[in-house]
Amino acid sequence: MSAVFGLKVTIKDGVAVLSGINGITKITFLGASCTSSVKPGECSLDCVTLLPLKNVDAVVALTTIYGSNSKGSSSVHSGGLVKLVWRDEKLFIDMDDVFMSPTDRLGQVVEQSGDIFVTTNGQMFGTCRDQWGSYDLRSWTNKKDAYVKKGIRIVDDASLICRYLAGQATLAELEAAASGDLRTAEYVRYIKLQTDFCEALEKYGKLQDEHLALQERFLTFQDGLAKVEKESSRGALLLREIYANVRIENDRLQGENLNLRNELASKFGARVKKFFGDLRDKCRNAFREPNNGGVM
Repeated sequence: MSAVFGLKVTIKDGVAVLSGINGITKITFLGASCTSSVKPGECSLDCVTLLPLKNVDAVVALTTIYGSNSKGSSSVHSGGLVKLVWRDEKLFIDMDDVFMSPTDRLGQVVEQSGDIFVTTNGQMFGTCRDQWGSYDLRSWTNKKDAYVKKGIRIVDDASLICRYLAGQATLAELEAAASGDLRTAEYVRYIKLQTDFCEALEKYGKLQDEHLALQERFLTFQDGLAKVEKESSRGALLLREIYANVRIENDRLQGENLNLRNELASKFGARVKKFFGDLRDKCRNAFREPNNGGVM
């Protein structure tokens, strides 16, 4: 059992199976120089089966995530190169020992990026896969551009690098695979177009969000306006109703006032007239009485 990768190794009849321990170790298979049960780049695997040719050693590149279980323990990332070797017609694999690549071709797996590199003949070749297999065009493009600026020649086939490390592929094959390693002006334009496209998509997404926000605000405004219009209409109807009631009450009061005046006139008009008439007669008689007496 490996103390580094957290994997269990089972070998039988020239077939090697690498599997996680109790389901808490997941494998990302980067590539191999031999036949494998899965394609390079597959992630979150419970096991990988490898079938090297008889008496032909093989190199395997992988990364693992160990400790991500239901108990909430922290995860540990590991990665590296593993060599399958034949000894006395039997297949062996020692995952506790570090793989020693030949001095003319130094291999390395970087577990955080999930890439495999080899330095040879003054050049560095390497894969450029999206981290943990979650494809993101913009981040992948930026990563690839950064690799190229560092002088890394991009090789899409990780298994080719494994075969080169195992001595089963030539430098010419590596260089041919990296002939489009994207240091040309065409690639620079291609990268720029991809970047511009990603930025345009991002701006389009922001504009869509702003448009939706404006639509929501407009709908809210419309609802508010409809409520105001409704309340205004109700207020106008109420005012008209109040005004009509006031007019009716005013007409009623004017009618009652007129009736009261007529009633008062009918009841007291004759008596007042008689009173003032009698008073006038008394005054006249008062002025006449001295003459009628004959006393001078």
